[in-house]
Amino acid sequence: MRVVASEGEGGDEEAADSTGDFVRHLPTFIADVWPPLLDLTFQFLGSQEARYRTGFYEDEINDALAAIRNIAG
Repeated sequence: MRVVASEGEGGDEEAADSTGDFVRHLPTFIADVWPPLLDLTFQFLGSQEARYRTGFYEDEINDALAAIRNIAG
């Protein structure tokens, strides 16, 4: 799966591109805001707080953030 930042609200739609990969659209403002906010959460409140707030473990969050950081400006 590939994540693509786009203007607008994005949405949960998934579509296969020409390579057969699924593409998930993410609003640009979210791609720009989430990584630094979660970095601050980890820094000041710890990974357990991120787990409480998101329902995911730190490794899972970091994997998702890596995909977002690759597309964020």
